[in-house]
Amino acid sequence: MEPAVTPSDRTDRRGFVGRERELVLLDDATDDARAGHGRVALIAGGAGIGKTRLVTELGRRAESRGGVVLWGRCYESEGAPAFWPWQQVIRDYFECHDPAAIASDLGVAVDLVSQMVPGLQAVRATHQVPADLEPIQARFQQFDAVTSFLRAAAATHARRTGEPLLILLDDLHWADEPSLLLLQFVARHIARSPLLILGTYRDVGVPRGHPLTQALGELAREPLCRRVVLPALSEANVAEYLLLAAPDRPRACAFAPSVYRVSEGIPS
Repeated sequence: MEPAVTPSDRTDRRGFVGRERELVLLDDATDDARAGHGRVALIAGGAGIGKTRLVTELGRRAESRGGVVLWGRCYESEGAPAFWPWQQVIRDYFECHDPAAIASDLGVAVDLVSQMVPGLQAVRATHQVPADLEPIQARFQQFDAVTSFLRAAAATHARRTGEPLLILLDDLHWADEPSLLLLQFVARHIARSPLLILGTYRDVGVPRGHPLTQALGELAREPLCRRVVLPALSEANVAEYLLLAAPDRPRACAFAPSVYRVSEGIPS
């Protein structure tokens, strides 16, 4: 049962206005992950529709139940290294846990994972990574190591808290191709893990040849992957949003028609 909503929760609830159907789908995905059935949910919509706000609120909800939330934010401009969102996810986990315990759990995989993240090279197991692999073989081993790392982390976390591990990948339309390929690989191998991955992306303005287009096509074939599209808010949703934003000013709802007309139902 969800905790009762108090007046101090009103600001957070704005992230859920007009998202009842989508929230049910994401809650179902969370329940599946909690039961040990990994899920990937891709949240789509135009700029300002509230994708990041929604997953932020879902992350807060997960943390209130004792869950661990790991963020990976894609970078808009050029210059970000390969696997940038995954680097953030991995680094956050290492910073919050004992490196020795991680190395003990993962063995040789920790070497491959640490190679992906600058600054973690000192976190090493005693195993040796083969140095004579072909590039394709090396990438496969690295992807497999990251997947093993995530599955082990999710299993450890679930044993301690009963909650799935939640990974939030924001703005995938800015992701580099290697990051999207890794997401596809991970999605194929977490069906039996207490792990939920939520990704956000803009579904407009993405060129046909963009790596995200191919990635979405591949992910759509995975049974554990769901696509959730956020629509614009209705006028009634806008009125509710205004009331939550200004609970001490009931007349704020009177501005709903004007706000809806100007915003076209886009929250921001």
